[in-house]
Amino acid sequence: MTGFKLDARARLAIELALTASSGERSFNHRQEEDASALGMTGAEIDMARSGSSFDFQLSKAVALALVPDDEHRECARKAGIDADACVQIETLAASYTRTHQVRNPHKPARQCLVSLQSISKQSCEMRFGIDTNGYSRSARLV
Repeated sequence: MTGFKLDARARLAIELALTASSGERSFNHRQEEDASALGMTGAEIDMARSGSSFDFQLSKAVALALVPDDEHRECARKAGIDADACVQIETLAASYTRTHQVRNPHKPARQCLVSLQSISKQSCEMRFGIDTNGYSRSARLV
């Protein structure tokens, strides 16, 4: 597995995930413009806002930014993200926590959980979130 780079695209994906519930239209519009300039597709933007990514390593980086704990750090490390990058991701996440309205992944607005049968005897659930404005968010496996 190749090394993870916390480049502009990765930073923006983390920003999109952390600020998904900000509700500031001008801020969201600027993020979309920045994402387009970096070559991100609409689907990639939506995935980032839902707290995930099509890229495995970036998905683990976003998860660590949303919940910076030992478990997510270990998952990121197992995905090939080195310790320095983990520190950078957590520092970036902390900077958004101080300066923006950041979503709480543990208490999403009006959320229902749908249990799924798991593959290879592991349980997982799919979260369908509805934000405070009533817009549905993409589903993701957690």
